Amino acid sequence: MANPYRAMSPNKSLFVVVGNQGISHKCRYSLGSMAAWTHLPDVHLLTPSSPLEVSALSPLTYFKIYVPEDVWVLEVSILGCVAPPDPMANASIMDDGACLSGFGMRAVALPFPQPINISSASHGEFVQVELQPQTNVYHYIGVVTAPPSRPATYTITVNFQGNPSNN
Repeated sequence: MANPYRAMSPNKSLFVVVGNQGISHKCRYSLGSMAAWTHLPDVHLLTPSSPLEVSALSPLTYFKIYVPEDVWVLEVSILGCVAPPDPMANASIMDDGACLSGFGMRAVALPFPQPINISSASHGEFVQVELQPQTNVYHYIGVVTAPPSRPATYTITVNFQGNPSNN
């Protein structure tokens, strides 16, 4: 004798009995899930240890890099981030040209960049290190530049360090 399962009917507030019909289940209702996808055509591919000079026309730029096996340290460096001075800005407001305002990194999926505070003393330099990153997958990097009204330029480099026991 098959064990009956109870399922809620979508058009009634009553439960209906769903029973096992032989080898396969025969059911009128199923649970579903919904996903939202965002297509970003301009995700730039990075090569390890090769600096890439970027002229960001939009305030948010995404990159991706494949992290192979035996990588124990993933280091992302953003150097020389500057934006041209705003000609409409008040001359009494100091504009040091620093332009990096957000960063995010995530394996397999696009990150949600978090705000970062870069002081003028850092000269637009930022380094993020991830220890024991997930391997054999793409890691995605999001860089936010500010102010969005001015195109920013910077150099991004990704470096790997391998398993210390293999050296």
